[in-house]
Amino acid sequence: MGIKDKIQEKFNLTNGQLEIIFSMFDSKKIEQSFFEFSGDKDLFIGNLFYNKPPHRKSTHVRRFRHGLSKTKFYQTWRNMLGRCNRVADTHYRSYGGKGIKVEWPNFLEFKKDMYESYLLHLKKYGKKNTTIDRIDSSGNYKKENCRWATWNIQWKNIGERHKNIGGRHSKAKLTTLQVQTIRYGYVQGLKPWQLAKMFCVGQSTIGDIVMERTWKHLL
Repeated sequence: MGIKDKIQEKFNLTNGQLEIIFSMFDSKKIEQSFFEFSGDKDLFIGNLFYNKPPHRKSTHVRRFRHGLSKTKFYQTWRNMLGRCNRVADTHYRSYGGKGIKVEWPNFLEFKKDMYESYLLHLKKYGKKNTTIDRIDSSGNYKKENCRWATWNIQWKNIGERHKNIGGRHSKAKLTTLQVQTIRYGYVQGLKPWQLAKMFCVGQSTIGDIVMERTWKHLL
């Protein structure tokens, strides 16, 4: 089976998409990218496009030098910085507002420490079930305190932290634990409609929770 067939079978690309890729990039580069990122189509394509040698000098070359700007791994980094450093971030008060910091000085250092384990977890559990988790929930984001975990592990950890406040208000549809889980899931990238379906409530209810218009006593 040739490299084209392998890529088409693995990523379910159309013939038109394959033709575009092979017309833009050298076949050896394509094969190398597939070898390195066969477990994730986004990483495979991102590596091709953002590591493509520029035809002329550009001010954007340094911005994309890591080739991961469009991936979940990079978005995880951006989300960490947002909730720890940006006061305007919806979740700042639960992270940066409580003194939690990102100790990696830049993305490349984060990649150096966490990317290999990310790929291993991604290959085993898939992109949607690969989330970053702090072992000590009161500690900072750093190599010694971070790991990749599935949603089951995340929910179990949340349950342990809130097992003593897992009750239900007399008129509430959700428990305290479920509300904490919804907020955490939103931070990790789940969409409101996904959370609504998961917890059998309306999207407006999810919106009120994640925007902290309701359940303010848990902030």
